[in-house]
Amino acid sequence: TEADLAEVGLEKMSTKLDGFKFPTRLTEHIVKRKVERSREKFDL
Repeated sequence: TEADLAEVGLEKMSTKLDGFKFPTRLTEHIVKRKVERSREKFDL
């Protein structure tokens, strides 16, 4: 599901930014925007 993909993306993001900690809300916002963009592509 999209939620699962968002979680996987979150894991990859945290792995890439190893050593850096970002606010949870900021990370959630980034994931939400990615999901919204993917939805827009499929809606086309």
